[in-house]
Amino acid sequence: MKQVLYAYQKLNAITQRDIDLLGTNYKVSINAFFYRKKTGVLKALWKDFWKALFVWNKADFSLIVVRFAGYHGLIPLIFAKLNKIPALVIVGGTDAACLPGINYGNYRNKLLGFISNSNFRLAKNTIFVHESLIYQKYTYDVNEPSEQGVKAFYKGPLKPFVVHNGYDADVFKPIDNIERQPKACITAAGDLSTDVMVRRKGVDVILKTARLCPEFTFTLVGSLSLPSHYYPLPNNVTLVDFLGRDALIKAFSSHQYYLQISMFEGFPNALSEAMLCECIPVGSSVSGIPFIIGNTGVVVGKRSAESLANALKNNMIKDGKLARDRIKQSFTWEMRVNNFMSVIDAIEKETYK
Repeated sequence: MKQVLYAYQKLNAITQRDIDLLGTNYKVSINAFFYRKKTGVLKALWKDFWKALFVWNKADFSLIVVRFAGYHGLIPLIFAKLNKIPALVIVGGTDAACLPGINYGNYRNKLLGFISNSNFRLAKNTIFVHESLIYQKYTYDVNEPSEQGVKAFYKGPLKPFVVHNGYDADVFKPIDNIERQPKACITAAGDLSTDVMVRRKGVDVILKTARLCPEFTFTLVGSLSLPSHYYPLPNNVTLVDFLGRDALIKAFSSHQYYLQISMFEGFPNALSEAMLCECIPVGSSVSGIPFIIGNTGVVVGKRSAESLANALKNNMIKDGKLARDRIKQSFTWEMRVNNFMSVIDAIEKETYK
């Protein structure tokens, strides 16, 4: 069986899906790049250098895959270049962004931006989860740079492929015996312990919107606490700790709206999964979010509580079945597998240059 080296920084649901997918055709060797502090980057790079000399050289890799551009891709991609092994970087969001106002995105930092560009220069082959991560005009927040995407910051050679995320409609589906509460909004925002995450996920806007819309309820999934300056919370806001898949499906099934009003995303999984559970989507005009929503919900053009409040109060779409049908028909797991593997095959067959 052919071998692939898969390099990543953090193991999560996204990276695990990649590993499982690649594992159908390859023996996958994973390389986790872990460090706690900035000073730990050099130590982690040294470990990769050692592995390149004494471990990877003994393997017969036919492909090197890096999930997200960054420090963790540097040594594997240099190794690929020196050994003439085809390489690929999967771009997911933060590696195509520069939002200095919230200290988010690889390109808000000159050194990390340089390292990311080095990843792209070494690999050339790239998979983007959505076309907008190649290049986009950014208008959602006027305080952030108006051009985003890799080509806004990297001018070198690039071979871009686009492979959208895919989902299993037999897993993510509404639970029939759970009553859906009208005017109930939910967002799966993840860890909200830092101001960067609160603002990037639009939770600060949601809190302001809650005060403008007392007739609505808002459930924030991922953390039981926020940074102290967001308190006291509005009475119609509930914080819920991290939920596993089954519990999250139950939560989606009891809410009418799913809010994805992030300042930046690539192709957010939670939005698509909530739509499969027949939540009506309300999202920001950022990257792949409007594309995912299509005509099944509402897109908010500007980052403000007033814009979100108007979207909720004036929304005329009342049937979440449209949202489920869109994901079920357009973004299946089978589509992702076929598209992803066709890109891999094309890269492997091409003569390395």
